[in-house]
Amino acid sequence: MLAAQVAGSETRFLAEMNAGARALGMDHTIYTDPSGFDPSTVSTAADQLRVFQQAMRFPVFAQIVSMASVTLPVAGTVTNYDP
Repeated sequence: MLAAQVAGSETRFLAEMNAGARALGMDHTIYTDPSGFDPSTVSTAADQLRVFQQAMRFPVFAQIVSMASVTLPVAGTVTNYDP
């Protein structure tokens, strides 16, 4: 539903995801579904690092991932063990 809301259809969303991957130089990534759970969606650790490096440019994202822990509704306190 999110893919359709963002891009008008799942097909268009996937096209945008793959175009974004190419723009980031993610030459070993192919998105075949919006969730990334489909076995035919493939990537490499190096390509995923490119996504992370781009995401870290957003101060709010950097702030969130640097939190030592957070208390979430239903889930309770979740601890970040990744330095």
